[in-house]
Amino acid sequence: MKRRSLVLAGLALLVGCATGERYAPDAGLNDTNSGILYVYRPHTWFHMGNPESPFVYVNDKEIGNLRVGDQIRTILPSGRHRISIRSPLLFMPAWEAGALDINVEAGKSYYVRYARTPSGIIVLPGSAHAMSSSGFAVVDEETWRQRK
Repeated sequence: MKRRSLVLAGLALLVGCATGERYAPDAGLNDTNSGILYVYRPHTWFHMGNPESPFVYVNDKEIGNLRVGDQIRTILPSGRHRISIRSPLLFMPAWEAGALDINVEAGKSYYVRYARTPSGIIVLPGSAHAMSSSGFAVVDEETWRQRK
């Protein structure tokens, strides 16, 4: 029992070190030098009851958490940006679950969908665990509007 407590405390310290700087758009951004990024997560039954939610990053700076059915909107300067998502561990960002690069053009909007889908069940003596896979991709405006 004492060993388990030490392991959990060590994990909490390591995960606590994973937090970083938050992204804040420059006040001088406008339609002539920036684009809009929408990152969303469709409303699905899978993971709906999970109290932990993944963390979304732009260029390794956190922009927020993405619960089932949520969306995050932010303004990005024109140019290349890395959008990533990190799975939570003890309510802190942990491993990267997906990433992609977007070349932002002024006046345009970009839509990125993150979803977890069930992929199976592992049955162990005395318990069963749901397995899942994640998808992280750029989608068109119509898909975003329908939240598919």
